[in-house]
Amino acid sequence: GMIFFHIAIPPPMARIQTDTPAICREQIAIWGDFDGLRVCDSLDNVFEGKSISFQSIGESRIGQVSTVISFPQLPTSKESYHPRRPCLYLGCRSGAIIGTFPVPCKKESLQYGISAMTFAHTGGVVALSLLPAAPSSQGSKILVSAGQDGKVYAYLNAFSSRHQFEIHSRILCCESSEGLVALECSNDNSPMIIYTADTKGKIVVWRPRIIPTSKRSRDQTKMPLKDCYLFEPVLNIPPIHSGHQISKLILASSDTLVSGSTSGDIQVWDVFFEVKKRGKRKKRETSKSQEARPGLRERYMIPMAHSGNITSLEFIGDFLLTTGGNDG
Repeated sequence: GMIFFHIAIPPPMARIQTDTPAICREQIAIWGDFDGLRVCDSLDNVFEGKSISFQSIGESRIGQVSTVISFPQLPTSKESYHPRRPCLYLGCRSGAIIGTFPVPCKKESLQYGISAMTFAHTGGVVALSLLPAAPSSQGSKILVSAGQDGKVYAYLNAFSSRHQFEIHSRILCCESSEGLVALECSNDNSPMIIYTADTKGKIVVWRPRIIPTSKRSRDQTKMPLKDCYLFEPVLNIPPIHSGHQISKLILASSDTLVSGSTSGDIQVWDVFFEVKKRGKRKKRETSKSQEARPGLRERYMIPMAHSGNITSLEFIGDFLLTTGGNDG
């Protein structure tokens, strides 16, 4: 895989007492059937037939990387800059979650260090995603991971400088009886929802567990954090046909989910929410109610978009979907 990301470098020491913004630089990270992660400034040399100079991260320490996600917010001033602020989180085939941060060197060159590392999953990590934070959490995003062991974990401090971006403490959000192969989370404009796909080809939709009214706090900001990130399954979608297995999930918007399969099919789903009211269910596209029940409805399918496994689904803007497969 490949991802574009931005790093923040502190202003020169001579000007550290000023309000000079941190220097931002775009980088490209590449991972695959080799150990560690490779980072470069540009891919222009590829199109010119020239070699590329890579900076390797953890080549002899972390094994093969299976998924990467970038830090959701980029600091713009020295007050928000932190020397060990992760720019990327890596999910590895060993089950490890690793945070990496840039280390400025001479002549504007960079090296990368490891800010945090934890072996969260007993199987390989298949996906990393960002979940909207609960009202009682600090920040707007929570890092979550899914593994071949069927578990989904939330790392509440992964983006917190106050807690030194630590990821050793985690909460088990949900657990599937089957190994997981894909993960996606809702965006900021809809309730907290987790979408997973397992090795049997099922898509499972999870929502926060409903707390009985008698035990529910009127003020959600006073709920224990652990209770905010415990999810329950509310919808199971069986495989579309025998042998059909999901390989990728991506949420295009609050009302559209796209899945890719190992057989090269692309399926587009409508996402909707239902709320029980006076004994009847009424559909509502968005709802902040804890009782909102998510649903999926098939919109259309693009059969055999690839002749092999779909390995990448990405949106450019709001409408352009790009796909990649192992058919080249």
